[in-house]
Amino acid sequence: MPEWMPPTIAVAIITLIGTLVGVVMTRQTAKETNEINESDRLIQNLAAEVERQDARLDKLDRTVQEQGEQIRHLQVQEWSLKRYIATLIDRIRALGSEPPEPPPSVNL
Repeated sequence: MPEWMPPTIAVAIITLIGTLVGVVMTRQTAKETNEINESDRLIQNLAAEVERQDARLDKLDRTVQEQGEQIRHLQVQEWSLKRYIATLIDRIRALGSEPPEPPPSVNL
């Protein structure tokens, strides 16, 4: 410390420099904290999006299963109706008549 500088001024300068360094460090820490908080929010948002996607996939899986069951039921009904039609055609022929032609869209 130069002799021309009183000790109180030297202490004030050192205190001021310490305060400035502290403010800069605090701002850097606050910036890092904000970045961490932002990262946490992003992670939470991603986790929520994953949960929503999982819920959508579960719903789609249930829908596919239900529709598969409906298709199997309709296939059984179709097979039963075809057997019934074949029986009716046989009875009509047994009575000596010829059954009418089915519509072109019907595949017996």
